[in-house]
Amino acid sequence: MPFHARCLSDLQRWCARTWERIRKQRDENKGNKGVLFSCDEEVFNAQPESEHHFNYSPDGVEEKPLQKTTRVQDALDTMSEPPIHPCIHEGQDELIRSIEHEINELEAMWELPFDPSTYEHDYEHEYEHDYDDNNEDDYEGSDLQDGLENFAAVLAELNRDHLPEYALSVLRRIDPDYSGKAPTIFKPVCGSYNVCFPIEFDNNVRWMARFPVSGTKERWDDLCSRALASEAETMKMLKKETTIPLPDVIDYCSTVHNELKCPYMLITYISGYSLYDVWWGEQFGIHDHKTNSRCRRQALEDIASAMSQLRKFTFEKGGFLEFDPDGKPSVGPMRVIDHQAGLDYNGEGKVLFYAEAGPFLNPEDQYTFGLHQQRPPFQGGVADLLKMFISYIPEVADGDQFDLAHPDFALQNFIVSEERHLLGIIDWDGAAAVPLSMGSRKYPSWLTADWDFPNYELTPTMDDEAGHPLLENEGANLEICQDSPRMLKYYRRVYRDFMAAVEEESPGPLSSTDSLKLTRNSLLTTNLFIGATWPQDTYLIAHGFMRKIEAIAAEAGMHVDFIQVVDDIVAGNLDTAISEDLEGIFNWILDHEH
Repeated sequence: MPFHARCLSDLQRWCARTWERIRKQRDENKGNKGVLFSCDEEVFNAQPESEHHFNYSPDGVEEKPLQKTTRVQDALDTMSEPPIHPCIHEGQDELIRSIEHEINELEAMWELPFDPSTYEHDYEHEYEHDYDDNNEDDYEGSDLQDGLENFAAVLAELNRDHLPEYALSVLRRIDPDYSGKAPTIFKPVCGSYNVCFPIEFDNNVRWMARFPVSGTKERWDDLCSRALASEAETMKMLKKETTIPLPDVIDYCSTVHNELKCPYMLITYISGYSLYDVWWGEQFGIHDHKTNSRCRRQALEDIASAMSQLRKFTFEKGGFLEFDPDGKPSVGPMRVIDHQAGLDYNGEGKVLFYAEAGPFLNPEDQYTFGLHQQRPPFQGGVADLLKMFISYIPEVADGDQFDLAHPDFALQNFIVSEERHLLGIIDWDGAAAVPLSMGSRKYPSWLTADWDFPNYELTPTMDDEAGHPLLENEGANLEICQDSPRMLKYYRRVYRDFMAAVEEESPGPLSSTDSLKLTRNSLLTTNLFIGATWPQDTYLIAHGFMRKIEAIAAEAGMHVDFIQVVDDIVAGNLDTAISEDLEGIFNWILDHEH
C-alpha cells in the first residue's frame, strides 16, 4: 500500500476512534473521573457468569442511530487520494486539519471538548475492562463489549463449560486437601492479544485463565506454540531465580490439543492498583502534587530494583528463550508481529500476522530486521536513514551483547499497593533477549514519550509556574495524560539515580559507567526501534530525529535538510561530509539528551 494511502487509512481509523470517544463521552456524561479503583475491585466485583458460561444476548436496550454519524467517514470516502505535497508530512497535516473541521461540527452537537491527540493512545490492561459491572449479560453487538469482538474466533472454539472443572482439577492437584466446589468464572477481560477469565475459588484463591487471540486450530501454528512456551518458561525461571514480582504460572498448554480446545496459560491474579491511575493521580484529582510526586518516585525506585535483576540473564544472541528438559535457557528464533501485513490486510475483524525472526548474532540486526522489506524509493530512503541512525548506536565492547528485557515497559503493566509499592509486573508475552542498548537498563517507556514523535503532543509550555505538569487541554480530557519534556527529563534523572544506586549496592556484569550510558542512551534507542518495527511510524520517527539534528546543526552554523538527505540516499550520492555531520550530531545528542 502506498505511503500516502496508508496515511489515509490511519486517518480513517482515527476518525472512527474519535467518533467513538465522542459517542461514549456523551452517553457516560464523563463517568467516574477522579476515582481510583483497585484492579481486583474492577474485575472481581463484576457479575459472575451464569452457570459458568456466557449468554451472548442483547441487554434489551437498543440505541437508535444518530443522524449524521457517518459524515466524517463519508468525507474521507469521497477522497480517492489525499493531496500530494513535496513533503508528505505536510499533506498528512492538511488532511488532519480538514478532518478536524468535520469533527468540530460533530462535537458542537453535544458541546463536547475535542482533543485530536486522543486517537494516538489506547491504554489497555489485561486485568481491566470497560463494560458495566451491573449488566448481567454478555452482549454481542453491544457497545459495552467492543473488545470481545476481536476474540470471537477463539471464544467460539474455547470449551468454556469445562473451564470451572478444569480449574478445580488443577487446584486439587496443587492442594489435595482442598474440598471446596468448582470456582466462579467471571466475565472475560481483554487486552490487545489475550482474553482473560478471572477465576475465584471459595477459599479466596484467585487466578486468571489467558487465551491468545490467535488460539484457534486454523491460525495456531508451531511458531505461536513456541512463543507461548517461551513466555511461560521464562516467567517460571524469573520466579525461581529472582525476586521480581510477577504472576506464578500455575499451568499452561501451548497447543490446541487439550480439554479446553485452545492454548492457554493459567496464572495467579495480582490484586492492586494500576500504576497508570497512580502516575496520573494528580491529574485525576486523587493526589495533590506533593503526594503524587512521592508516589511516582516510590514506583520508579521499586521498578528499578526489579528490572535490574534482569541484568544477570545475558546471552550471545538475541531472540526468544528456549529451555532444555533441565530448564537451562538458550536463544532461538522469535515471533514478531508483521505490522506491514496488518496494514495491508483488508478483511474483517482483528487479525494478527506473525513472522519468525532471528536468532540475531549482532545488535544491529535485531534493530533493523523490520527495515529490509521492499519500499518505494522515498520510503526506502527514509528506512535507510533510520538504519544509519541505528548504526551510530554504541554497544558494549566486550562480553555478551544481549540481555533479557520485559517486552512492554508501559504503565498499565505494573500493579502497585495502596502504599504505592510494586506488587506485580504483568504481560511478559514477547519477553526476549535483546540488545543491551534497549535491554534491562532502559528507561520505562512513559519516561521517553517526548521522543516518541508520532504520539507526543505536548510542549515545554505545559509546566505551570510551580513546575507542575499540565494537560494540553486542561480538564478537557482526562483519558489522555502526558508529562512535559521538562518533567520527563526530571523523572529520567530520578530513574537513573535509582538504577545507579542498585548498581552500587549490587554490581552487575558491566561497569557502572557502561550501565549508566545504556540507560541514558535508551531515550533514543527505544524510539529508534519503534520506528524500525512499526512501518506506520518509520517516517515520523526518522523525521523527528532529523528535526532535532537540523536544529542543532543550525545553531552550529551548519545546514542539514531532511528531504535533501533522503533524496541523496535514494540517489546513492549522500555527501561524506554530511554523513559525518549526521553521526557527529547524533553522538552529541546521545551525550547531552537524557
